[in-house]
Amino acid sequence: MKRIEIKPTGIIHSPYKEIEDIPCQGYKSDLAKPFLDSGLKGIFSIRGPSRPNYIGLSIVRLLERKDNILKVGDIDVLDGTPLIDIKPYVSKFDIKENVKNGWLEGKT
Repeated sequence: MKRIEIKPTGIIHSPYKEIEDIPCQGYKSDLAKPFLDSGLKGIFSIRGPSRPNYIGLSIVRLLERKDNILKVGDIDVLDGTPLIDIKPYVSKFDIKENVKNGWLEGKT
């Protein structure tokens, strides 16, 4: 297997010092952790932090940019997390119509 090397773009600083403090989907809650289903699910079917590779995706709101420092809102990331990449949110590309939510169908 070929080795993959990922170099962080930066480090994320957030108010969340423990995994238990991180809100579920930062843009939807203020330190609230809604659980959509009580049934057991496999790790790849949920959006939880206990994954084999600790790579996540968050959509945040840019509040301010000063030199190479970005201040964002609606973040749901542990303090000290390496930042891998930044991409702009473009609704034309990032919103998909007529998709299925799998086991979450009717629960969101």
